[in-house]
Amino acid sequence: MNALLLLLFLLIAGVISIGLYMLLTAVLSRLNAKALTQRGIATQATITAVKEKQLPRGLLACGISYRFHVVTSSGTTREYVSQEAVDAEAYKHLKVGDVIWVHYLPDHPQVVRRTEALARMPGRKIGE
Repeated sequence: MNALLLLLFLLIAGVISIGLYMLLTAVLSRLNAKALTQRGIATQATITAVKEKQLPRGLLACGISYRFHVVTSSGTTREYVSQEAVDAEAYKHLKVGDVIWVHYLPDHPQVVRRTEALARMPGRKIGE
């Protein structure tokens, strides 16, 4: 009986942990999007990879990798690399070597998102 209660407790704790992780991830993503639309700096990025992965039930996950350059406060240029999920329609039109626009946070350039994705978010206008 004790083993069953322990197993039930661990299962519930696991479900709660996953739920909290998903909630925190969603909140952080929205906060980053808000900061990017308000304070983000636009720059060009070059696509370095396009990827697709077959998911269960016939779903397809699509993504891209890209690199962009940031001029630091000391005047040197630093390269950053990022990955981002894209919808199937955008995926069809993107290829390695394409140049896209991205917005990054000047104080945290690793926080970056495609300008197109930011512009499509409800209630978000770039620069506001």
